[in-house]
Order: sequence, then structure tokens, then C-alpha cells
Amino acid sequence: MKLRTAQLRRLLSISNFYAPKRFNSDLKWSYITGEFPPFPLSNKTLGQIIKDGSEKFSDREAFVSIHQGIRKTFPEVYEDAYRLAEAFSNIGFKQGDMIAIWAPNCYEWYLTECASAIAGCVLVNVNPAYQKDELHYVLNKVPVKGLICPTTFKAQNYYDLISKVVPEITSCNPGEINSESAPHLKSVIIIKSPSNKKQEFKGTYCFQSLFESSGTSEDVAHIKSLENIIQADDMFNIQFTSGTTGLPKAVALSHFCVINNALLTGNRIGFDLKYHAINLWVPLFHTFGCVTGTLISLCYGSKLVLPSDGFDPTACLNCIPAEKCTYLFGTPTMYIAVLEAQKKLRVDVSSVELGITGGSNCLVEACKDFEKHLNMKSLMNIYGATETGPVSFIACPKDSFEVRINTVGPPLGHIEAKIVDQNGKILPVNTPGELWVRTPGLMHGYYKDQKSSKKVIGPDRYYHSGDLGMITEKGYCKIIGRLDDMVIRGGENIYPKEIEDFLLKHPRIVEVYIVGVPDDYMGEELCAWICLEEGAKEFDLKEHCKGKIAHFKIPKYPMFVKDFPKTLSGKVKKFEMKAISIEKLGLKKN
Repeated sequence: MKLRTAQLRRLLSISNFYAPKRFNSDLKWSYITGEFPPFPLSNKTLGQIIKDGSEKFSDREAFVSIHQGIRKTFPEVYEDAYRLAEAFSNIGFKQGDMIAIWAPNCYEWYLTECASAIAGCVLVNVNPAYQKDELHYVLNKVPVKGLICPTTFKAQNYYDLISKVVPEITSCNPGEINSESAPHLKSVIIIKSPSNKKQEFKGTYCFQSLFESSGTSEDVAHIKSLENIIQADDMFNIQFTSGTTGLPKAVALSHFCVINNALLTGNRIGFDLKYHAINLWVPLFHTFGCVTGTLISLCYGSKLVLPSDGFDPTACLNCIPAEKCTYLFGTPTMYIAVLEAQKKLRVDVSSVELGITGGSNCLVEACKDFEKHLNMKSLMNIYGATETGPVSFIACPKDSFEVRINTVGPPLGHIEAKIVDQNGKILPVNTPGELWVRTPGLMHGYYKDQKSSKKVIGPDRYYHSGDLGMITEKGYCKIIGRLDDMVIRGGENIYPKEIEDFLLKHPRIVEVYIVGVPDDYMGEELCAWICLEEGAKEFDLKEHCKGKIAHFKIPKYPMFVKDFPKTLSGKVKKFEMKAISIEKLGLKKN
């Protein structure tokens, strides 16, 4: 029997996983393996999971979009997903083609994720806040053949932005885009709202019409045949993150990676014990949303509830009694906003049992308030990375409050973790160092970027997280900080170099650096140190950035300076800049 390369690699990486249970005795060294769940790793694709769910959970609701008034059972999700997959086939999408979704939370996003998997296509997540230049980068970094987006969302006019990147769309037929600016893009599919359902958008397909028309008998047969062709090791998803250079990298994830991550995470936090209703606050384009949220729901037969298209604390609260939500999924920033709304509205939250949070650090006192006022028996801190599919660590609901909040728990089953020094040597317990993680569900790599992939994945298949952490003698991991200068604002990973490069395009800026400073609400905010050319006047930085970069990348604190603290070799000392910024701005240290 021949094994595929990815399967061989995975077998080699887990050959030494089988270790005694973690708590037989106290650890002495910072190496730990997760306890095994009561089931083996799955080799199913998402399409198979959806089909199985339609049979196993035939009497259950699978999905609710409050703001759209849409409710779907598991059989209906299966039927809709297959119908859309057939429509994708009908307009020329083939196995391996990439379909980007550039939209806020909605049923169409969820359905596209399911249908892409069934059609053997690769789902490419695009932040709905991205502007023209960011979209252009995405369309050229990976070979996106199809782009799905709404007409508008908040201040965004998506068709106008697309027209600026691909002007040929205004004079071509649907499916016939031919542009040097985005050479792989052929089709744009517009999700129309009730207010503009009659409006025509030249050169595009209408999502609703496409879905209703489905495909031909040949398309139906083709999609059916893919059930036995698509493999668990095939690429399922591209998610954009950033590396040490600050430029977004395309993380390639397989069906095997995300399905097993959802199964292992769900088992750790109790989804195998009852029918839960997930109140999902995080965006679907984030790995927290489209894997930890969507796929846990599909794997365990739980109901996924979208309160709104974008985060709305009042909507998040109101859907709790309406849908009997039992599980809350959000970042610390979101919990803070929901808690403030709850103090005013006093919504019935008696159905809530548990919650998870992640994306940034959360103060202990704040977590106590979350549990108390939102009726959670346990709130668990989650840790992971897009590259690991995403979750690596999370505590159990039965763990003590101190363990659940002060640590990120032990690693999931089938995952190894260690804390190492600068030479890659394992450190004693309770000693800070870089966290390395080895998981059978590691990303394929950064798409067509072998050099960057090798920087974070060692020859032994350990992922070098770049995070500073330590492992306790009981096998729990604590995240202390970061080895680089990445800023986490409200759960969004922001890389300064990307913003620095953008600001340097300003004709009056000579030199600029971005540092993160503490913020009680967002966790961190951006502070820009700006040196202008001789005689230039200060200007409104926020106004300059508006509409050109995503809103969460716009620095809150501009500081116009004459020079920067630097080493003798001329390298800027960002740690000093951060300390000076905190002092000058009168901020509290985290």
C-alpha cells in the first residue's frame, strides 16, 4: 500500500507521541505531550463530515443567522452546500481552484466554506476590511480564480474597490475577467442584499441566482464523483497571516489539519457531552471563526449562531435567550464590550454554561466579571496559531479558575510542545523561552514560499511560534509575551512593518516605526513614531490612513519626533521606544 508524502511525514512526526499521562509525576523539563482523546485521528474531509452530519444530526438545527433571518438544519446545510458546489462546477471551478470570500459574517460565507470543500476547491479567507492595495496583494499572492463578496459593508463598497484593482470587470461578461492586475481571477460573485437585489453589477454573477440555478446533470455527477477523489491531505483553506518581514503570508491548511483540530478542541471543551448552541462573536474570516467555530459545530452537531454581520454587543446578548445559547466564543475585547452592554440591558443569560476566549491577554479580574455576569461556569483561555490549524493549548472546563485564566492549559491530544533556548535546547520547567509545537495537523507551509516555511518549521517538524512562554511542573503552558514586535489589538495580529512601509510612501515622512502600547480595552494599541522631512508640518495621521489600510491598522497615537533610540550599529531599539511611549502617553504597563 503506497502512502502519500504528507501521510508518511505525519506518521514520522507522531512516532514518538505515545507517552505516559501528564500527571503521573511533576515535570522537570519543559517538554509535554497532550493526553489522547478516546478516538483516533480522523482521515475524513469536510465534505464527508457534512454528509455524515446530515444523517447523524438529522433532527437538529445547524445554523442560525439572526440578522438575515435564516435557519438551517444539518440536512438543509448538506443540501444547500451540494447545490452551491454544483453551481461552482457549472461556472468552471475545478478541483484545486481557489475561491476567495471577502465578506462579513453571513450564511453565504458559511455556505461557501462548505461548498468549496465539497467541490474540492480551496477557500481563501479575505478580511472584509481590506482596501484596494490589500486586495490586489491577495489576488496575486495566491492564484484566486473566483472572488465572492457583498455589495457593501459598513464604509466598504466592494464593487468599486474591485473595479479599481480589475478595471476590466466593467466591460466583460461574467466569468470572463482577463486582467494583468490579477491574472488568475476569472469570476466575481456578488452577494446582493434585499435593498439592491435588482441592481446590476457588470461582469459579475449574482450569488443568489447562481445558487438557485444550481448546475447541470453533468455537474451533479461530477460533484458526486469527487466524494471518492478528494483526500484529507488535500489543501482546504488559505488564511493570511504575517511573518517577520511584516508582509502577509498565505498559510495552507489541509482537511486533515482543520478537521482534527476541531475534533480535538471540541472534545477537550465538552462538545461531545451535549448539544451546544454556539454564540459566535468572532469573524468567520479568522481561523477562530471558520475552524474553531464553524467546524466544531459541524463535527459535533452543535448549533452555530451568528448574532450580526459585524460585532454588535447588543445583538450578541439578545440572541442568548432567543436561541438558548450555551457557549460563548469571543476575544477579550469582545467580552468587555458585551459585559458593558449587559450591565445596562440585563438580558436573561441563564442558558449560558461555558465560554472560550483567545487572541490576546485578559486580566484576571475581568475574567471573573465575565464568568459572574454572563453566567459561565468556566471561561477557558485558548492558544494557537493559524499555522497549527489553529488550537494547540486549552484547559478543560473542570480545571480551576487559576489554571484556566493564568495558563492556556495543556496541549491537545497528539500535540507535543517544548520551551527552548536560543539554541533549540529544552529548558527546565518554569523557565521562559521560545515555545515550539509539533502537531500532526501542521500547515502544509506558506503557499509557494519555501524560504519562509523553513524559518518557522524545523527539520523535526516543530513549529517555532516566536512566542515567549514557559511550561509548569504540572504540564500547563503560560504565554509571557512575544519574541518579535507583533502587536495584538483586539484579537487582530498586526505587524508593524506593513504599516511602516505604507506610511513611508507619504512624501513628507522620512522615517517611521510602529510599536504596541498597552490599552485596557483593546489589549494593545498602535503608536507611530514619525520623523518628517526638514520644515514639514505635522498632519492628521488617522485621516491620511483612512480608506487606504484596514481600520484596525491605523495607529491611535502619532508621535512626531526628530530621532529614534538606536544601537551603535544603527538598528532602532523598539523596546526603548515602547517604554518612552508608555511614559509620555501616561499609560499603564500590562
